[in-house]
Amino acid sequence: MLKFVLRILAQCLLNSGCVVGDERRKRDNYHLHILMRKLLLTAGLATALTAAGATNASAEISLLKNDKVEITTDGYIGLSATVSEYENDGKRTKDGASLAGGDNSGTNLDAAKVGLKVAGGNATGYVSAFWSGDNGSGVCVLDAYVSYGVGEFTFTAGKFLSYLGYESYYISSMDQLTYGAAVGIPSYHSGVKADWSHTFGGKEGKNTLSVGLAILDSLYGEDSTGGDGEVSDIGIELCATYAFAEKFTVFAGIGYESGNDLLKTNTSWVLDVWGSYQVNKKLKLAAEITYYNKESQSNSVKLTLQSGPYYQGVSSGFHYESTAFLLFAQVAFTEKISTVFRVGATMHDNFVNHNVQWQATVAPTFTVNEFLRFRAELSYYTGGSQTFGQEWANSNGVFGSTRNGVFLGFQTVFSW
Repeated sequence: MLKFVLRILAQCLLNSGCVVGDERRKRDNYHLHILMRKLLLTAGLATALTAAGATNASAEISLLKNDKVEITTDGYIGLSATVSEYENDGKRTKDGASLAGGDNSGTNLDAAKVGLKVAGGNATGYVSAFWSGDNGSGVCVLDAYVSYGVGEFTFTAGKFLSYLGYESYYISSMDQLTYGAAVGIPSYHSGVKADWSHTFGGKEGKNTLSVGLAILDSLYGEDSTGGDGEVSDIGIELCATYAFAEKFTVFAGIGYESGNDLLKTNTSWVLDVWGSYQVNKKLKLAAEITYYNKESQSNSVKLTLQSGPYYQGVSSGFHYESTAFLLFAQVAFTEKISTVFRVGATMHDNFVNHNVQWQATVAPTFTVNEFLRFRAELSYYTGGSQTFGQEWANSNGVFGSTRNGVFLGFQTVFSW
């Protein structure tokens, strides 16, 4: 593992010179040059954006405020340059593309989000536009909901983010470039939800207990920007959060989805438990465990063809489950510089494979101001699978594999 990490670090220290005729070093330097060019371009763009918005007093910009209504806007732009190298069954692959899946030239835009919030009295409306390199449809509506507060209750209807997951969906709220070990975490979906929050005093400060319940079109959609929009399946999320004196927070949540259509019945559920502890101003610790289970049962169907005969489908099933744990530590060396240390493992089980994947991450961040941050990440990951029913698997083109890799990335985040 050490040799593998040192290899990619050494590549990043190479200068522009290379031995004539050494094609491998030329290719390595090419990826490095592209990486550094992207980094400089993204830094320059974000610096210009910061200069344009540096007069704002807070990260959320107020557009209009009077006695009846307040209109604010928020958002972020994330740009990165990344390189990765991994081995899969002895074959080594290098990728100089960005997180957004771009090519090896220019500046890569990972994601951009612009939101507009209108608040008046007990009612709040929020809508946001979003673009991500992972979203093939281009710009989409990410948030679109209205909320109304009554005492300690808040009722919401529309399209909103899942309760589940310790690491944030938003680049502006992340502490590193990539996600750690977690399984089955939903993202956006549509529906209605009710939240209750109660704050009470304690000897060491205020404590808050919150409970949330959401009834959804589905837990998961075709991508991370929304649910499936169908009524053939229903998703439910239930969670509880306890915050103790703004130092210790514990969360437990569960999601469930059941759907039935002509060909199959799917049942999925996910459990997410995490806790975070702010030890002092310089140290934050967190841990998370997630469990995901999916059952897919094909239905027997009878189809009458125009020619007369019918086809009787054969009932078959599929089972998949996965468990992951994550350990997280963030150390603030100064007010401007902090570093995340993260380790995690994911265990997958189904009829064919048993797979265990490990990940270790170091991710420093330099905060220029409330608008601009520069971060980097170095991650090493390793994993292997042991195939059950090898004779059946071989006949169906499924084989066990091993995979080791290193990821190195630089990111600029501008937020308001």
